[in-house]
Amino acid sequence: MKEGYSDEYKCTCLAISLVVVLFSPRLVSVLSLWMPQSGSPLESVACYAAFLALSYVVGILVENTIPYSIKDWLLYPEICRWSLQRPGCTIFTEIQNGEPGDFRFDVSEARKRYSVQIQNAQGKDSREASRYQNAEWYKLYRKHSSSASVRSNNLGHLYSRDAFALGFSTFLLSVVCNVAGMVLCGEALVSLTSLAIVGVFAAASWLSARWKAKRLVTTVIACDIASDGRE
Repeated sequence: MKEGYSDEYKCTCLAISLVVVLFSPRLVSVLSLWMPQSGSPLESVACYAAFLALSYVVGILVENTIPYSIKDWLLYPEICRWSLQRPGCTIFTEIQNGEPGDFRFDVSEARKRYSVQIQNAQGKDSREASRYQNAEWYKLYRKHSSSASVRSNNLGHLYSRDAFALGFSTFLLSVVCNVAGMVLCGEALVSLTSLAIVGVFAAASWLSARWKAKRLVTTVIACDIASDGRE
């Protein structure tokens, strides 16, 4: 499970579960209807603990059932002709335009090193150029995937991506739970506070995943240029 960041991911699942449980007493009270009514002070604690464990397990199961393609689409959606490009799809064009903004390598040196990729990308339409640039960048990534800096940035990106998927799926499940609560009980089960916190977390994770992806792409370029000087 989540090789390299499993502990961080488990803590994230637990934190989101706590947010839902602690700020949504109505949801917990509905769950308590299926528990023995002993009147013991420990009953409430047991109910919270049971629902916390249930939320934790459901969160992990739901996030792990989301295919990679959907996670990728949520980060870089394509709707008709509009899309958010992956950073690897534009890296050589950005180098040509002097846009990477990474001080770890010199842009003029990068232009010379990747002149072939830059020229080939210019001779294609936008969709083909994006695929070509991403494929060429991925070759460089495979070459330097064992580098500590590349591995660290890749793990950071994957964690942020999965944290976003967890937050997003939890938000959707909470909305569905509220709709069901309105239909069956006449009131929302998950509080607006919980929804707001989970929504903000999902948005922050989305931004983090995209920033980490950008950082990963430029880190690979920096490692490739640096390795050329050591060879």
